[in-house]
Amino acid sequence: MSYAAPLSHNIDVDTNPSYNQPQSQGFLAGTKHPVTVIFHCIFKIAAIIMWFCSGAINRYVISVVVILVLLSCDFWVVKNVSGRLLVGLRWWNEVKDNGDNEWIFESIEDKTQILPLEKAIFWGALFVNTILWVLFLVLTVLSFTLTWLMVVIIAVALNIANISGYIKCARQTRQQLKGMATSYMINSMINRV
Repeated sequence: MSYAAPLSHNIDVDTNPSYNQPQSQGFLAGTKHPVTVIFHCIFKIAAIIMWFCSGAINRYVISVVVILVLLSCDFWVVKNVSGRLLVGLRWWNEVKDNGDNEWIFESIEDKTQILPLEKAIFWGALFVNTILWVLFLVLTVLSFTLTWLMVVIIAVALNIANISGYIKCARQTRQQLKGMATSYMINSMINRV
């Protein structure tokens, strides 16, 4: 399994007018993408609420289906929308014909477009949600409620996939920026001589 991670793709979220959302009022007043922030959090919260309410609903199949749909929606929104708009990162994994994996990352060129509040909400919600599902996994195993084990394992797997993808993407972006800075310094020293 090889991890080629080119940053040949760059995204610019503010050049497309469809990405610009109206400024909001209230606690989202400091965000440029309030609808994205809401959807980044809503599927996470809804899945956890459904997890807690599943005992009261007393319909196992309906609860499992709803939780899995919410988890899938959350995975898709984080991977394809909120990561790009809130932190300027996007990732995907392609399987080559020979079976090797290639990680492909996109990064916004102008990091000044990323708002600190949106960045904090993105990473905070991503990590807190994953920690909660890992806690649910431990509680499920310790309480021997194995009927819910598959749901919790899927939740943990989807969250860890997004976290690992974004961490690799952020790391690759930092490495590319260091390489560009080094190249710039070397070129400026050569030009001075």
